[in-house]
Amino acid sequence: MASLTAINRAVHPASETQRAAWYRQTDLRRLLPAREPRLSGQAFWNHMDGVTESRIQQIEKELSARLVEPFHLSLRTLTYDGTNFFTYLRTRTPVTLPQRGHNKQKRGDLRQVNLGMLVSTDFHIPLLHKVYEGNVADATIFQTLSEELRERYADLARDGQHITRVFDKGNNSAEAFETVDASAFHFVGSLVPTRHADLLEVPLRKYEPLPGERLKDCLAYRMRKTVFGHERTIVITYNENLLAGQMQGLSSNLDKTRQRLAEIQPVLRGPETRFFLPRVVRGAVRGGRAGS
Repeated sequence: MASLTAINRAVHPASETQRAAWYRQTDLRRLLPAREPRLSGQAFWNHMDGVTESRIQQIEKELSARLVEPFHLSLRTLTYDGTNFFTYLRTRTPVTLPQRGHNKQKRGDLRQVNLGMLVSTDFHIPLLHKVYEGNVADATIFQTLSEELRERYADLARDGQHITRVFDKGNNSAEAFETVDASAFHFVGSLVPTRHADLLEVPLRKYEPLPGERLKDCLAYRMRKTVFGHERTIVITYNENLLAGQMQGLSSNLDKTRQRLAEIQPVLRGPETRFFLPRVVRGAVRGGRAGS
């Protein structure tokens, strides 16, 4: 059961109710014979009930080691990011992990589970994961991971000298950077542009081209600035092709919004709307004139 589930997740993910149908269409019936009742959703959860959280962590640790050592994966640069998954659990279901929070799929009305994952930039091999409550901010959990990252790195790269952690601006906070600064890790992060307006005002003439074929279309400006209590190196980049793509996306969204507004204008001007809206508008206008 466990082997079939792992294979399914790796090559053709299917829900618990669809796993038996997937199995019937593969050669696994010959290689790993199994009765279909063992592939039911209930059988899956019966097996999962016997797997504890500590056992999952141990399996993850052993699998990572078996991938890193024989394939000589580089662990000098690791990428960390967080995401979330909404669920359809009822509000009154007595569980603590799924909670309402900022949902990246715009489903803030549903309870969600958060997931943080650390992967190697070499072949994107998962090395560490963290499941946490849906109402906990990414930056909050990020600051608690440094010790776990250090221990996992020490297990996987015993002869390593340096490690650079890469993460995005969603993990930024003063407390998180205190933890990062106190660790032995180097890091590459990103900043929220609206919180650093001075960086956006740097004229393009100060940017310089970057070497290499991969970055030939990119310009960069390097400077030093105090961020979260320490002076740090800041690199601002500009890519004309990326800008063109972003502008195209903005234009497309604007066109769709204008089209949608044009579609609802007749509704707003209809008799039902005239019955309610003018009373509010007239009262607001009268109040404005009286106060002027």
